[in-house]
Amino acid sequence: MIDKILYRGIQGFIVALNIGIFLPAVLWRLGYQGVAQKLYNLLGLLCHQMPDRSFFLFGQQFQYSKDQLLTVARSDSFFTINIGNRFVCADSIGCKFGICSRCTGMYSGMFIGMIASKFIERFRFQKWLLLILLVPMALDGGIQLIASLINPALPFYVSNNRLRFVTGFAFGFGFASYAFIVLRRELGKTATLEKLSKQ
Repeated sequence: MIDKILYRGIQGFIVALNIGIFLPAVLWRLGYQGVAQKLYNLLGLLCHQMPDRSFFLFGQQFQYSKDQLLTVARSDSFFTINIGNRFVCADSIGCKFGICSRCTGMYSGMFIGMIASKFIERFRFQKWLLLILLVPMALDGGIQLIASLINPALPFYVSNNRLRFVTGFAFGFGFASYAFIVLRRELGKTATLEKLSKQ
């Protein structure tokens, strides 16, 4: 059974994740680099934050190739276990989002799915169809992982940021829509049991 506090907490967490997509870059731009770096570090626990797989704000482009990024950042700052040493911003190209393009899609998809789940439930949409939306990201990310394990220097398949975003969005939307339909059903059962116990 689920209670309202847990339900609202899950909603709040999804909202916070979506604010976190943009907030570190905005704070950095406003001159609050210390706070921005702490947010980047916190989000780094959830995401690899590779700049060539991320979108950017306040630069000339929305995304950059690895070669373009190497003109302003060291290659060892693209991905490192030491989260505080990851590249985040440069005056010439702007600041990357708090998370990569796939996570951006996934968390924004979760936010839209959370909102849309009420409408989906009302129209008695086949909920199992929502689970199909999880497949594209699994395929895109899975094939890329296999390709990079087979030949790291020259993988036979490399995704791109637009595809990562779209498949991530589909995953997040499908997962959150289904999950919130189930959570509300459980919340309804809890409310019914509470009413019965008071009678």
